[in-house]
Amino acid sequence: MSLKKSENIVVLGIFLGVIALIAAVLLGFFDKLTAKPIADAQLKATNESLKAVLPAFESTKVVDFTPIKYYGAFDKADNLIAIAAEGATPGYAGAIVAIVGLKLDGSINAVIITKQTETPGLGTNVCERKFTKTLASVLKGEKPTAALAPNRVLDYYSGKKCENGKAFTVSKDGGTAPYITGATVSSRAVAKLVSDINLHFIENEKAIIEKLTKGE
Repeated sequence: MSLKKSENIVVLGIFLGVIALIAAVLLGFFDKLTAKPIADAQLKATNESLKAVLPAFESTKVVDFTPIKYYGAFDKADNLIAIAAEGATPGYAGAIVAIVGLKLDGSINAVIITKQTETPGLGTNVCERKFTKTLASVLKGEKPTAALAPNRVLDYYSGKKCENGKAFTVSKDGGTAPYITGATVSSRAVAKLVSDINLHFIENEKAIIEKLTKGE
């Protein structure tokens, strides 16, 4: 016995509804299954970044000062010894996210880019830190001794801070921050991001430190 056209539509609708329900249940299950491993991986990556931009610390505390997130680094006596700040800005091909280590006087300890989608071989040269291996070093079994791989753009900001409310700008725009030819947009984005983070801390220093140390 053949079904009428209207009956076919009803059957097809029920079939599609069942398929959609099964798909939704499976998606929910796998989302729940992978949520903890993803969160653990993100936490591990953040902790590794903090270790790279901060002096040795015993514990950390995080506070949100939108749009910047601050991590306080404490010693064994629970004294605040340094601060790291995480922020983002648009780059050439997407958001660039950085964690900037800050001394308590506002000067920059180190900068590390934790997320970026810049052009390989151009913008990535602005953002990435990679140890360079040579044949001799491989044969000798040498391992990097520094915590951070060098990057002339990112390393420029170490030991500096935005003076008198003035942001960092690349030398092509009249400033002193370095840039990479062919990746000017990425270089400018990094200069802006580091400036935004540094200026935000300088302008809100008292409130940030108070919230980190007193939990208010």
